[in-house]
Amino acid sequence: ITGHSSTYDILATGGAWKSEQKSRINGNATQSGSGNSGGTQSYSVGSYTDLNSIASGSVTGTFQCYRTWGGSGCISTYQNMSNWIWSITYTLPGDNCSVAIDLSAETSPYSGSTASMANDYSNCSMGSSNDMVFYYDVENGATLTIGQTTNAYDSRHTLRYGGTCPGSTQIVCTDDPDTQTESWTNTTGSTQRVYWTQGGYSSSNGTFTLAWTYTSPCTANG
Repeated sequence: ITGHSSTYDILATGGAWKSEQKSRINGNATQSGSGNSGGTQSYSVGSYTDLNSIASGSVTGTFQCYRTWGGSGCISTYQNMSNWIWSITYTLPGDNCSVAIDLSAETSPYSGSTASMANDYSNCSMGSSNDMVFYYDVENGATLTIGQTTNAYDSRHTLRYGGTCPGSTQIVCTDDPDTQTESWTNTTGSTQRVYWTQGGYSSSNGTFTLAWTYTSPCTANG
């Protein structure tokens, strides 16, 4: 989650004024109505960052609305809220480098889809397609073997390392065949974070299955 915002209306009625409205979302800044008259006050608040985190399942938000005039108790006689739209902004795992998927923490094969992803990178002529980013920290002397086993769209992929994500040094850039297996042995002398960027030909996107094996470096006895 990267932020949340809300729009809603509060109707002042029964002799109440809009200036007597108070409301807030999830304990954020209190909003006040304006005008010494009845009628509808429309609100648009956020974006708030208090829910920013990695989340799964349901997300809970709290709307608080109260009045400064009009008796006591939770009644709608004087102030009445309606049309609350709670908008949550989020980034899917793998959508860009900030949420790249660590393949060492996953079990091969991985099934996913680029359909709901953004177009973030232009490496390997992916400038018009949705893309996903994966990585593996490959030790010196180790080998990463990786590739799609199947997909449902015309894909492209690139394997890169070095610098910042998605990598400054290209190992491969492959258009066809989509299911070509790539293999890279690290001979650089140090551990390298290797990035697999999964994109598409032109604006193609869809489902795919990615499989990989990691062969650790040999260690001499003695």
